[in-house]
Amino acid sequence: MTANPLVTVIIPTFNWSSVLRYAIQSVRWQTFEDWELWVIGDGCTDDSEAVVTSFGDPQIHWHNLPENTGSQAMPNNKGIELSTGEYIAYLGHDDLWHPSHLQVLVESLKANDADLGYTVTKLIQPLSDLKVALCGLSASGQYEPVMIVPPSSVMHRRSIIDELGPWRTYTSSVVPIDLELILRAFSRQKRIVSVPHLTVFKFPTATRPNAYRDKKFDEQQKYAQRLTQEPEFRYHELMDVVTNPTHIANTFTLKRNVEFTDDYVKALNQARSYRGLELLAITPETISFRDDISSLMAANLKDDIAPLRDRQYLHEHGELPENGLLLGANWYARERDEWGRAFRWVNTDAGILVTKPTNDNQHIVIHTAPGPGNAYQPLTLSLVDEADRVVDQAYVDGETYAEFALRTRYAETTIFRLKSDAAGSQQADRDRRIMNFAVYGFWWKNPEPDALREENEWLRSVRQTHEATIERLLARWK
Repeated sequence: MTANPLVTVIIPTFNWSSVLRYAIQSVRWQTFEDWELWVIGDGCTDDSEAVVTSFGDPQIHWHNLPENTGSQAMPNNKGIELSTGEYIAYLGHDDLWHPSHLQVLVESLKANDADLGYTVTKLIQPLSDLKVALCGLSASGQYEPVMIVPPSSVMHRRSIIDELGPWRTYTSSVVPIDLELILRAFSRQKRIVSVPHLTVFKFPTATRPNAYRDKKFDEQQKYAQRLTQEPEFRYHELMDVVTNPTHIANTFTLKRNVEFTDDYVKALNQARSYRGLELLAITPETISFRDDISSLMAANLKDDIAPLRDRQYLHEHGELPENGLLLGANWYARERDEWGRAFRWVNTDAGILVTKPTNDNQHIVIHTAPGPGNAYQPLTLSLVDEADRVVDQAYVDGETYAEFALRTRYAETTIFRLKSDAAGSQQADRDRRIMNFAVYGFWWKNPEPDALREENEWLRSVRQTHEATIERLLARWK
């Protein structure tokens, strides 16, 4: 190792020393040797420090934050502050690297003059979970917003943090923090390279209840042995995915279908409780989408329900469109109905952003329908502005196109909320969500042709399906 190593590796950890040992070992067996490792405790109170020092390796350093901050964000930021490397790589304390991981990333970033790169990760799921997939692959071969790119697969130039800013915490980002940094880099048009090598093996605690309470390490132990002793280990792991049709489908469709909520404290503590962690006593802060381009990209994917023109402009230019309409918080994840139409369920208070308005007396049309939360009964929807004033209302009885008039010009980007008067509390079968109404899309009353393109394509497909069905029925009757 040189005095100033090329790569700084950061392992954030909290009170799970039994798995930490294997993560550190997977750094030490790297074929690329010009690294330093900072293990950053998030207020650890167990023997994690003793595990780190037991290696007796001068390339490995320990620092413990004075108190638990509840996520990897602050440990990662502290590691960056302490780093001396030109490149930063991250490794989860319960994840493992293949020995070639650092080598292929350094070579790819240099060869492509890239700011950030990531390799392929295999999610190691419990047998009861079917969402086994390879993360870090896409049909385009490039990064796509909110595709799952675990931090353990990421390396970036240290210098981009000076421009992008540090890791955001859960109190300052509406995007899950494991997705936010790379999405922010993408929104700032940083050079991102996808490295098609399977080098990361991830054991998500999201599918392992009470992981932090039970502190098991048998999976990491088994994989660590296989990584070092099984010559064709990666081939076998790849075949496990490619020989299973479900796993293959997951690989190219698995994205974080992000559900943004104003009540992020509740969502965070639900996740912590599942993992066996103590709940955090946090005072909720107001987090706004208004100028957060990376969050807006995550909420408004290219195949979502906001107007096509506005979604395309946001992703292609990295800025808000003039007279745009975009999704805000409090929408359930996008789904498709039996006709293939994209839609989102809503309980209430679904956010709609009107961006850079220039016109007076505009009317928003919302394609909507009542849902099971209110037994599909008629309801009244209200469009409410940021001062909690009702701008307009519409009565919804069955699938309809509800119209809302903005009778006042709003001088700047404004977040409206679509509220339901339904006191719905009925949950669908095997679904914990309260789904009072569905929204299939929204647009200005007199939209440009592009804004209606998707709706018209759907109408044409429905007509063609109906015509084909009628022809088949007639043929049977003859």
